[in-house]
Amino acid sequence: MARRKKIYDASNPEDIEDAKQMTDDDAASLRYVMASPLGRKFLYGLIHGVCHMHGNMFTGNSGTFFNEGARQVGVRLMQDVIALDRNLYLTMLKENLDE
Repeated sequence: MARRKKIYDASNPEDIEDAKQMTDDDAASLRYVMASPLGRKFLYGLIHGVCHMHGNMFTGNSGTFFNEGARQVGVRLMQDVIALDRNLYLTMLKENLDE
């Protein structure tokens, strides 16, 4: 049975702090992906490609909101990887920038 996610109150500082913390399962899953070169390559492509981390978000129309939403997903993934293991993040960058 799937566990139910807690509903967070965005006005409650404790809930905000809880929401920022990765669960143990999330951390284990991310560590599993980051443990292999292929996993790091996939995550790099997701963060820096799909999520447009270093692209121009502004389109002059409502596409800007879509692009910014995608970038926010990339920011969160990057923050999670760095929080998990800064050295693995640096390894991911080195492997993919050397290509």
